[in-house]
Amino acid sequence: VRTRWNSTFDMINTALDYKKAIRDFTFDDSNGLSNYNLSSLEWTILEDLRDFLQDATRFFSRNSATLATVIPAMDKIDSMLATAVVKKSAGESKSFSTPIKLALLSAKKTLNRYYSKSYYSRIYRIALSSLSVLCLCSALV
Repeated sequence: VRTRWNSTFDMINTALDYKKAIRDFTFDDSNGLSNYNLSSLEWTILEDLRDFLQDATRFFSRNSATLATVIPAMDKIDSMLATAVVKKSAGESKSFSTPIKLALLSAKKTLNRYYSKSYYSRIYRIALSSLSVLCLCSALV
């Protein structure tokens, strides 16, 4: 099943909004869900993941995707992955948990594999050339 980032973000964000209720419900042995009670580290991982997905969701939830925007979008993802390991929040440095850092590094590796393939795509080169011509024309007007 394919999952969209914004759906995952919404799910995690809702779980974090109801963290106390979820903890109380899963902690109660009479519910038979004590095996599903999340540890403090697991809640921290969810918070970190939510923070990263929130930025990614904002960027990719636009309706303006075209072939010529693929590489700039990949550049943005690459930048987000590279800087997400240490994120500045309200002037303070926030470091993500180790599992999130490892996931970010894995995502960056996968992205780089796809990124390198774009150099060999004729269609992308044509689209990028068309975009350059359009930009040049609009600058002259």
